Amino acid sequence: MITQLRHRLEQEKGRLAQVRADKASCVASLWDLQAERQRIERAAAIITMVGLATQQEFELRISDLATMALEAIPFDENYRFQVEFVQRRGRTEADLFLVGQAGNRVRILDAAGGGVANVVAFALRVSLWSLSKGIRPVLVFDEPFPFLRTQEAHAKVGELLRTISKKLGLQIIMVTGEAESQDIVQGADRVFRFKKRGGRTTVEVEK
Repeated sequence: MITQLRHRLEQEKGRLAQVRADKASCVASLWDLQAERQRIERAAAIITMVGLATQQEFELRISDLATMALEAIPFDENYRFQVEFVQRRGRTEADLFLVGQAGNRVRILDAAGGGVANVVAFALRVSLWSLSKGIRPVLVFDEPFPFLRTQEAHAKVGELLRTISKKLGLQIIMVTGEAESQDIVQGADRVFRFKKRGGRTTVEVEK
């Protein structure tokens, strides 16, 4: 009887030692997990801070160029461009707005007049290019302003293209139609005019 009790006691001592060892291991793992959580929280805070700074720089660069483009072209109402970052479905998305003189905001796709959308789309493409690194300074556009109708607007577009080209060191190659080309290309460095005659396409260099 005593032998059995001693044997059982030894077993229980062994189990107790194992429990204590397991406890010590769990405590050590808990400390490691807490330290890892703190590192992750610090990293998340840094990522959030960098993300906000990047958003602000992104918004500033895009808004400035888009607003400059809108101010350069005569429209019925003077607009400025605005980017707003929002969280949707666990992701950061950008809403694009036009802000009128009275402070009223309208989404780009809901804006009245395709000419405004043309100018904003052009400015956004140039802005995104300016944020990229290691890309050749050339942009090609195929009739980017189809809804600008007036002669004054076409002339202002020509001035805008030249200003952006000089300011950003950007070469702009643009295809434009016959109707508006005379006014738009006034500020161009080179003009190539394509004509189709008798089933053949000829190229004339005007500048």
